[in-house]
Amino acid sequence: IAKLNPVIAATTSFVCSTVAVVARIWMTGFNTVEINRGDANLEHFVEAVSNRASGQPLITLANHSSVIDDPVLMAAMLPWESLMQPRNFRFAACSQEVCFRSDIAAAFMACGQVLPIKRGAGIDHPFLLDLCRHAAAGRWVHLFPEGKVNQTGKLGSDGWGVRSVAESERVGGKLKWGVGKMIAHAPVTPMVIAFSASGLAEMLPCDEPMGKMSPIKLRNIHGKLVRIRVGGALRFDDLIEAHVKLHGPLWKYGARPTDESGDWRTQWPSSPSERVLYGAITRRVEEALLELESHVMSA
Repeated sequence: IAKLNPVIAATTSFVCSTVAVVARIWMTGFNTVEINRGDANLEHFVEAVSNRASGQPLITLANHSSVIDDPVLMAAMLPWESLMQPRNFRFAACSQEVCFRSDIAAAFMACGQVLPIKRGAGIDHPFLLDLCRHAAAGRWVHLFPEGKVNQTGKLGSDGWGVRSVAESERVGGKLKWGVGKMIAHAPVTPMVIAFSASGLAEMLPCDEPMGKMSPIKLRNIHGKLVRIRVGGALRFDDLIEAHVKLHGPLWKYGARPTDESGDWRTQWPSSPSERVLYGAITRRVEEALLELESHVMSA
């Protein structure tokens, strides 16, 4: 995790740069992107991607309204000089059954710095730890905490692909709480930034209830308005400190297993008190995304 093989790094640079260029031209040349250039939160996001200190993790979070949210939103938000720097490329996750169906698809996703996640396997599955290790190495990790594409226009709606009302009541929120675990156990306090977007669902609608992308129609992929709003930095120190005061120190993951205290196979499973902490962190994320959603919808 700590260092990428030079050949893999070169291939990744080519794939990510090519995708970013195509996405940027498509979004800004054939569609309209409304984003507050000069806004302090947007500038903070760009600075965090491009110039954060070495070893400083960055975690970004967003609503998931389309299969193309990542990478087109990043391409629309970041300046060209940031898009073309390999060290600025984000790491992300995609479900095995969607993005890793074949060897070719898996290879392309790997070159695009997308890791597999096993949907429904829970927060103690080792695939989540694989993604966390990139955060521990000081890289940028992007998550869609809804867990699936949701084209209802309301974050975490009780529609297809996201939590049921019963599950939301049980865990205390509408979002998947792997993000809470990633933040709680980070060895270095991560920079956490949320943003919300609208307009992408109209470009590539999904078939309900399966969540599969409908056939691409030319009239849908141009002439659309995409709105993006970026939030300020999110902090969770108070929640983590309160947990530590009651229950003792949290285990911290590392960029490699050798960086960690104890065997990850016994340390990674979550205790009941830790799950309460994950829920509290995730609810704060949910509140931030809901506030940004209201700004996007009222614009």
